[in-house]
Amino acid sequence: MVEGKIKEGGINKTADNAKEIAERLASERKFKQLVLFDEQPLQTKLLAVLKGEDKYGRDEFGNKQKTKSPGAFNVKIVEGSLGNKARYPKMILLKMKRDNSQLIHSLGLKEIEKDMKKGKDSPKKTITIATDIFRAVRLCKHLREGYQKEINEKNKFLEEAEFFNAELSELQRRGGIKVDELKIFLEKIDGESGFIKKTAGWKTAEKLLAKDYLEGASDFLKKAIETDNGSERSRFVAAACAKMTAFRNRLGEWRDKKIGKFSAWNFLRECSLRKVRDDYLKTLFDDFLRIIRNEKLRFAAVTNWNTDMRYYNMLLKAEQAIDEGKSYGEVRALLVELYKISRYSRIKDDVVRIGKLLKDDFSTAKTAMEKLELLLTVSNPFYVFDELEKTNDAYLSDFLGKFKLAVDRLQHNDVWRAATFLEAARTELDRLND
Repeated sequence: MVEGKIKEGGINKTADNAKEIAERLASERKFKQLVLFDEQPLQTKLLAVLKGEDKYGRDEFGNKQKTKSPGAFNVKIVEGSLGNKARYPKMILLKMKRDNSQLIHSLGLKEIEKDMKKGKDSPKKTITIATDIFRAVRLCKHLREGYQKEINEKNKFLEEAEFFNAELSELQRRGGIKVDELKIFLEKIDGESGFIKKTAGWKTAEKLLAKDYLEGASDFLKKAIETDNGSERSRFVAAACAKMTAFRNRLGEWRDKKIGKFSAWNFLRECSLRKVRDDYLKTLFDDFLRIIRNEKLRFAAVTNWNTDMRYYNMLLKAEQAIDEGKSYGEVRALLVELYKISRYSRIKDDVVRIGKLLKDDFSTAKTAMEKLELLLTVSNPFYVFDELEKTNDAYLSDFLGKFKLAVDRLQHNDVWRAATFLEAARTELDRLND
């Protein structure tokens, strides 16, 4: 639409010039990203400052990766004992730092921006996630993949914004911009499918700052539309362009620097935890084989594994009911059902305790449910297989193929053939490159 108006005005090259400028800016940004996201120097720098001796972890392809012990990444491993007395990671406590958007708004964006220009970090809040080793690895992997997705999405957004700003600037250089043209630009920012709508849900400091500059550009365009003074309109348009440039810098390079640093840190943590997981798999499969080879244990164990998964799925339903905003009575009914079918006094006691917590605080009750789930699942072959399959680490494909056959036989109570496939899967684990 703007391009059409430009042609009517006799200047056909404005849009082409804007496109050329935007393409150059995009090329420069992507070159900077290659430097900012170069993992090797980032990892080397982190390893030099993180506490503890260097250790070798494992990446998603099974390759060795120099890293540190999990404790260096604010990870606490709570251990338990398997039936064969071997120690295992019963629970993983992950401390995660996130931008505190509420505090950022409370302190004021301009103050936060001043601090960040001085090299200070944005205000953070720390949360602790209690999970198992399988989900801990997958969480780190998903964070890494999420950062890549964010980069791709914001690059696309920035390309649109860069063309917008270049075109607005080129029109201004033409020697004056018409009100009708300005209204089209304002629609691209403020409209139903405009830039500001795309910022919904932004919470990180850099994105909140970028959004603030975007809204500032909108304000200046409105002033440019409202004034009849040509000189004043020119100043307002120039100010809008400056705001768009600041928007680009905060969403672009500022955010990229933070992503690069944390992505490298998260990758090292992921590799560290993956090594813990793989070591645990060897210990766990030794225990599976101990059980499945024992005539007195194997059939009862298969029954217990199936029963525990049933209890686990019922707890998931109760959690889902909380997430969906169901009433106390509806959530309690699910817990009562679990209590009635439970064969273990231990489970009954935990369910009663969760029911009491539910009266006062759904969030605390949900946390208790999650801890009970860990007790039921972390050494359960059905659960372990499902979680490893979801994580989908390529180098475990042969192992998972044999593990899948073992799980299928266990589900059919065919313990003899299950033992054969478990042994084959255990052999695959020994082939992993340490």
